[in-house]
Amino acid sequence: MSRNPAGREAPHPAAIPGGGWWTILKRVWNTSNDQALWVAAAGVAFFGFYTLIPTLALLVLSYGMLGGGGTVQSWIQELEAVLPDEAMKAIFGSLVATARGSGDQFGWGLAGTVLMLLWSALFGMRALMAALNNAYGEVETRGFFVLNGLALLLGLGASVLVVASIGILTAGPTLVGALAEQSSRDPSLGPFWTMAASVGRWPLVGAIIVVALSVCYRVAPCRSSPKWRWVGWGAVVASALWMLISLVFSFYVREVAHYEMAFGLAGAVLTVMIWLYMLAYAVLFGAALNAETERWTTLDTAAVPDSKAP
Repeated sequence: MSRNPAGREAPHPAAIPGGGWWTILKRVWNTSNDQALWVAAAGVAFFGFYTLIPTLALLVLSYGMLGGGGTVQSWIQELEAVLPDEAMKAIFGSLVATARGSGDQFGWGLAGTVLMLLWSALFGMRALMAALNNAYGEVETRGFFVLNGLALLLGLGASVLVVASIGILTAGPTLVGALAEQSSRDPSLGPFWTMAASVGRWPLVGAIIVVALSVCYRVAPCRSSPKWRWVGWGAVVASALWMLISLVFSFYVREVAHYEMAFGLAGAVLTVMIWLYMLAYAVLFGAALNAETERWTTLDTAAVPDSKAP
């Protein structure tokens, strides 16, 4: 008779057999219903919208200060392959119009956008931290300064990663090709490295999402930080769902729904909110998967064992 039935003494998730994973997935489904993760995802999407807008406004205004509205339009055009067309119109319509200005308008707009970004990053991450506590079945006990300081730090970090990812997807291939051509002084190498960067940017952004979610799963919930091996699986699953949802939803909006034709600008905003809601649910699903995977094993999953534990 096995001393480790279904991997109950697994030292890491890879050691759990198929039967154990099937039970874990059923528990994740029950947790998502019992904890009402779909409601928590709606709150995260709402505050995520307020965080996304100033983040992208900061990006657009920064590009406008450097190269004007034409630079913004040409670089942001690349994002049509990532976001639904309706989302593009909702997010960048007025922002690109602002970027067509010049002079002091960009400076004042940038200052106001930074202040709004600080506020939205704080409360957006607070909403996500509360939702992750719900997914892990934890109760918030951290003090005011610790909680808000951590939320602000994670929120600003997430905003920086969003800007960096957008930069990689939009300007990355062109910059890599130009640097390769200048460093080698061989014009024929520029197109090759541009094409290589165009292909490699997607795995790179995917890896950034996995690392960012792993960090968030480890430090955002109010609990003892688990070993990295117990947060990576949920991060990979959530990232895969994130990309799959973006591709499928983009196709659906472009070919089937046509929200803007039916509802105008409100339809474009609706598209963004639905997209953010599904992404938020994917993140919480990954957290629930991590939580049930940790509960499945009888071994201690904490990076630093709790001295108060019995």
